[in-house]
Amino acid sequence: MSNLIAGQVHVKYENGSLRSFKVGDSEVLRRIYFAVRDENWATYSPQIYDETIIQNRDSFEINFRSDYERDKEVFLTWEVQIFGFDTGKIVFEIIGNVKQDFQTNRAGFCVLHPIQGLTGHSVEIVHSNSSTKTLAFPQLIDPYQPFFDVVGMNWGQNESRFSLQFEGDIFETEDQRNWGDASYKTYCTPLSVPFPRTLKKGETIHQKIIFSVLEIAEKLESIEKKDPPKTNFNIGIFATKEQVKMDLTVMEKLKALNLGHYSAEIDLSENEESDFESQITLAENLNLPIDLKLIFSENIEEELGKVEIFLSSEILKIEYITLLSKNELVTSPDLISKINRIKEMAPDAKVGVGTNYNFTELNRFRMNVKEADFVSFSFHPQ
Repeated sequence: MSNLIAGQVHVKYENGSLRSFKVGDSEVLRRIYFAVRDENWATYSPQIYDETIIQNRDSFEINFRSDYERDKEVFLTWEVQIFGFDTGKIVFEIIGNVKQDFQTNRAGFCVLHPIQGLTGHSVEIVHSNSSTKTLAFPQLIDPYQPFFDVVGMNWGQNESRFSLQFEGDIFETEDQRNWGDASYKTYCTPLSVPFPRTLKKGETIHQKIIFSVLEIAEKLESIEKKDPPKTNFNIGIFATKEQVKMDLTVMEKLKALNLGHYSAEIDLSENEESDFESQITLAENLNLPIDLKLIFSENIEEELGKVEIFLSSEILKIEYITLLSKNELVTSPDLISKINRIKEMAPDAKVGVGTNYNFTELNRFRMNVKEADFVSFSFHPQ
């Protein structure tokens, strides 16, 4: 990683991207990078060649070539130039040359904006027709894109002012807190454009991002450093069907971890009692309380009978039960209405609802959780 200076802007360069744009103690941008995603949103890893980094007293220049391979064959090559000027201006330019046809959901620039210092603050958005609109970085996690049709952004932070210009595509912004990242992301090619799209051999992608310092505060205030809040995590373990049978050596090593629970997931439309018993037996052997996720189909009444049989054992140490709907993104209203039935079957357990997808599904499909003790969702920024 290289620490670089452009006037009063300090920035880090690492593996083809710029990170942690700072003026004084304030982080004004988190990252500028370019990415190539396949038709399933998987990210290709680049190979960087011919890289040169020149740092002058208060300016810098970076040049490199970046290749992307699939099946050991290069399908896309980027020519990259990055200039940092003594005015604080930074220009990041990429030219992509398509060597082989390929499908992609995104190929080009992304910008990450920090949460701290921006949340709830106003930003002027410049649109492709040159009109402007004053909006704000979302305070609450926005389930949808807060900014559309973006070719420029102007914002203030700690009495200083900054701008971004986007060339070569239309950009939009999403709230990445929906997927577990502490940032907002402005990315190329609106999601309203059908994807995946096929880039043809011989096509060129030419994009440029210009970061500028419009005004620097006379006195740069130091940010008070605060310790993050202390959080106690109950870390557990989950086993697939193939992993349920473990030898004693593995069992003893798992016990030594002092885990908080065993997570058992039962699809009631597919799993028979033997599947449930094998999961529960493993939890008992590990001497762990059970975090039970019950996945219901549309046949809720029939599957409740199966649950009643499962939960009739007096030796079960079930701590949590999460009710999930198999063919829906969040727990269905019909299943939510059965919470008290489940509580009667397992009076010592807390019963919750939610999703086994990302928080964004809860954010977009709000539920009346009624008598639920908790709401559950997956948390994984990848």
